[in-house]
Amino acid sequence: MKRLCAHCGGSIPETRSSRALYCSSQCNQKAHYWRHHNEALVRLAVQRAMRGREYFRTKAKESKKRRLAEDPGLKARLRALSRIDYLKYREARIAKNRVYAKSHVELRNLHSITRRARAAGAEINYFTERDWHRLKLRYRHCCAYCGQYSEVLHKEHVIPLGRGGRHSVGNILPACGFCNLSKHDSTVMEWRMRLLRIARLQSK
Repeated sequence: MKRLCAHCGGSIPETRSSRALYCSSQCNQKAHYWRHHNEALVRLAVQRAMRGREYFRTKAKESKKRRLAEDPGLKARLRALSRIDYLKYREARIAKNRVYAKSHVELRNLHSITRRARAAGAEINYFTERDWHRLKLRYRHCCAYCGQYSEVLHKEHVIPLGRGGRHSVGNILPACGFCNLSKHDSTVMEWRMRLLRIARLQSK
């Protein structure tokens, strides 16, 4: 009766022991590696599920601080290596980023607004591209202020970021370009009063 290798599925030579599970020592080593490698991955997944992702983030930060404290010149060396790697593949990365930006306009705008909110020191909550699409569908692709339909809608913060507003679903509305740019960093009441004053001056 032909015996089959438990790793590669090939036939086990007659010269090997009757208790042999693998056709060669190479298959035995590979099976041993994958068996223990998978067991380690399972253990890590269980630990993550039990302790949570934040635990491992904290451990990674502590490990990084310890390495930098032990070797003060490590940070400078890592920066130098990163700079060399960037200069080596700079043109290819720029071309790849341009293609990605053109094909993911909404996502690029979302990242830009998040970066601006972080620079302003505003409170940032989880706001995704899916949340933005839901907001546009809720307002039927119309401006939340003037009600005009627009193909291109801006993410407008009701309370401006520079005045304590949060970058969250509850503080973001879809607005047309005119309403968003004319409102700028004013509150809704200030902006409305300014538009009324302009209308009165133009009617005289």
